[in-house]
Amino acid sequence: MLLNRRTLKTFVTLAKSVLNLKPRDSGPGDSGPVVVFSELGDSFLITAQHENCWLQYREIGEFDFTLCSLPWSGLQEVAKVGADDLTLTMEREQNCVTWTENGTPVERCYPDGPSDETPAFFPAVEGWTPQSARLLTALNEASQTTAKESTRYALNCLLLRGKTRDMVATDSRQLLIQKGWEWPWSDDRMIPASRCFRSAPLRRAAEMGPVEVGRSEKHVVFRLGPWTLGFPIDTKTRFPSVDSIIPDSSVTLATLVLDEADHNWLAEKIPRTSRNSKQIATIELNGAVAVRCAEQDQSPDQEWILSQSRREGAETTFESDVCYLSRLHDLGLSRVEIPTGNSPFVARDSQQTYLWMGLSGEPSPRPENITRVASPRMRGAGSLSQPSPRKRNVMTKPKTTPSSSSEPAAEIDTVEQVIERATMVKTKLKDLQSEVQDLITALRGQKKQAKIVRNTIDSLQRLNTLQA
Repeated sequence: MLLNRRTLKTFVTLAKSVLNLKPRDSGPGDSGPVVVFSELGDSFLITAQHENCWLQYREIGEFDFTLCSLPWSGLQEVAKVGADDLTLTMEREQNCVTWTENGTPVERCYPDGPSDETPAFFPAVEGWTPQSARLLTALNEASQTTAKESTRYALNCLLLRGKTRDMVATDSRQLLIQKGWEWPWSDDRMIPASRCFRSAPLRRAAEMGPVEVGRSEKHVVFRLGPWTLGFPIDTKTRFPSVDSIIPDSSVTLATLVLDEADHNWLAEKIPRTSRNSKQIATIELNGAVAVRCAEQDQSPDQEWILSQSRREGAETTFESDVCYLSRLHDLGLSRVEIPTGNSPFVARDSQQTYLWMGLSGEPSPRPENITRVASPRMRGAGSLSQPSPRKRNVMTKPKTTPSSSSEPAAEIDTVEQVIERATMVKTKLKDLQSEVQDLITALRGQKKQAKIVRNTIDSLQRLNTLQA
């Protein structure tokens, strides 16, 4: 059986997160899963199961081989070799992997071949329901809203509600409800949150499709292109009642309305921190929309003015952990309702509702010596003077022929802003380069397999000619 090393490497990467594997699962005792290579109809399957979670890769084609398996440590070993193609065979009641490296044949053999107890396939799935490609993004955002461990409630789980057709996640400090999902069940089902939903291979698979959700007696199953993931249904713990804590719009004191351009600009400025960070954001809604961020008990050195955003309702100032504020851009939410009293802040649209608890106490006052930086304005917008007590180096634009237009010029970016944007572009280009290299390698692997098939067919045709 011919194996592609890049496919094995991707399987190892995904299995670590889907099956929640730890470093101890690759030790000498190899407590990790048995990885099974099997054939089903017109498909070649790689399957692994651990702690009642499942991962399966499917490749359609014509295959003819004996059921084989490798221990988890063995799969990790062969996935690291330099050869693109490897051959897996069953010999002398053991499974052997062979390849050529620098012109020298190499062989690795592993005991404990497949048995009747070795899991080869997923549990029977009763039916598949098509979903949109945004399901993977929704699962990732929901998983980021959960706690690491379960306490009294299942705060480390996702709640998939069939009756209301939504997905719910909370860690007791924030709550995310995402609507509009056609689940293939009418009751509520809880599954563990997983970090696998942020992986690049699954993202590419979701973009290529199909994206489907299935159900079995004890699992919720997701199918994303060639990948199928099964998660156990949690029936032992309870999910907290969340609908009653969503404040009504009648208790809203003010609403922050973020302009799209301002929102993107602020996302570049605001620090990307974890929930354990002590970064605090102060938001002022008075004559202008202003945001300041700093470590706890420290003073900020900049204040960002959102030139095209606005406030609806009363003037107010509030504070929030930066990690919650930064999620608004990821979720695509632009309206934040600031309630009276100790109710949570609410950002919602037709598809999502996101709540989080703000910080109690009086907000920190604006420092006297602080640089105010305004977001770029759209042409035609009114001017807004933003005095600054400090001098700032600016990157001036080259002089051009005077224009008769009376439109005000766009805001000039500071050197720091230009450097930040250039750094972001550089990072994005690196990510794109990595994805392009993955595609090129995959295409080369397919080209090699196609060449082998052609050579085999030519050999068979010549053999038939000689026999005739």
